[in-house]
Amino acid sequence: MSGMLLGGKKLPNYAARTVALCKVPHNLPYLILRRHICDFLSKIVSGKFGETACPRLFNLPYICPKQLDMAGKKRLLFLASLFFICKIYGQDKPINVYFFPGTGSDERLFSKIILPVGFEAKHIAYHVPERRVELGKYAISLLPQIDTTQPFVLVGVSVGGMICTELADLTNPHKTIIISSAKCRSELPWQYRFQKYIPINKLFGARLVKGMSFVAQAVVEPDSRHEKQVFDAMLRSRNAKYIKRTVNMIVNWERKSYSPNIIHIHGTKDHTLPLKNIKPTIIVKDGSHMMTLTKGEEISALIVENL
Repeated sequence: MSGMLLGGKKLPNYAARTVALCKVPHNLPYLILRRHICDFLSKIVSGKFGETACPRLFNLPYICPKQLDMAGKKRLLFLASLFFICKIYGQDKPINVYFFPGTGSDERLFSKIILPVGFEAKHIAYHVPERRVELGKYAISLLPQIDTTQPFVLVGVSVGGMICTELADLTNPHKTIIISSAKCRSELPWQYRFQKYIPINKLFGARLVKGMSFVAQAVVEPDSRHEKQVFDAMLRSRNAKYIKRTVNMIVNWERKSYSPNIIHIHGTKDHTLPLKNIKPTIIVKDGSHMMTLTKGEEISALIVENL
């Protein structure tokens, strides 16, 4: 057991034995591990587990402290001591959750997302892409904004999700969650794919493309009317050249495969990236391409559930 790590720190032998006896995945980031332990202990004490319910981390049935035999009391004692081991040897630095908005949005898109204790929101700032830059290379240019020396989570919407898909191969995120997005070229609708060969998008100037985006947003995604002022303000704040070049990156995106660990949340009423082309992990009924804001509470709950 010597040399076992917990939360990135070496444990003494007695602590390593505790981790082993409890069969705890010792490679979990510390704050997530501690959260599971706290949740488990509190539910045991309050008797909130059902007769057949099992906590996902420890796989133990419902028990009441008064009904425990000696072996059960020892197991519970081990769990309690594990919590204090985490407290002593863990790190209280929160896990960064990096949010990547869509083409015509910014950090206001995530205003209804509420992260649990132990996680801290970080919003990625986009710069204007260079001419003819590929999406993968653009994703690399955003890496300096991410601290990869600590556990982190990637959350991206629309083109932000595509960027997260690229970064998932380049880094080692604890989780990658994409919303109203695509994981590869085959998930893009035909109106994006055919423009690689017939580049209609290049016929229009940047300002015209931005102006057309206001019209397209209202027509293609009528759900945006519920937060019209916010969506209009976000789109208005975007650089016209940025919008045009981002569209070019999507049109020419060549990715064919993706990490199987990506959690993909998609709505049934997404008209920008229709569900029929998508292989999602979680389907949101009546969710549109704008649901990160228009169904903010529901999306927030799904993100927290999958952290």
